[in-house]
Amino acid sequence: MAAGQRLQLTITGIQYPPQAEDNQTEAGEQQPVVITQEVSAEYFCRSGSHYLFYEEQIEGAPQRSKTRIKLKGQVVELNRQGPMGHCMIFESGKPYRTEYATPFGLLMLDIITKSVERLSVEECPEGWPGVKIVYTLENEGQAVGEYELVISAGNGSSGHACM
Repeated sequence: MAAGQRLQLTITGIQYPPQAEDNQTEAGEQQPVVITQEVSAEYFCRSGSHYLFYEEQIEGAPQRSKTRIKLKGQVVELNRQGPMGHCMIFESGKPYRTEYATPFGLLMLDIITKSVERLSVEECPEGWPGVKIVYTLENEGQAVGEYELVISAGNGSSGHACM
């Protein structure tokens, strides 16, 4: 595959844990856990699908993981290879089950996607359109947490047109 466009990505993950007493304000509201990271990624757009490839250091993992994100229409596929590898598919209204590797072993998680929103309304922009995903994770029918994931490019769009 030919070299793609280099992008600086900002990846923001927000977790709203299940009702936990030690994670609430005085008013009883949930305190979200927010993790933001910036990574350098390679971007491609082929046949109407947007792809990102990057490496990242996952907290608790002994080595870096390789991550591929594919956005086609309103479906996002996040595939991570490494010590904490997994494949997560996000599609509004469709639950998906996945094996999620942790340092303590495999978990079977159900992904219930509430919404997948493109941050750019153009169908085929000349760069990563950005995406916001809102979803819930469950393990054996028990809520693990509510999540938001926002993946945006920090340098605008100055690359190749989607073909």
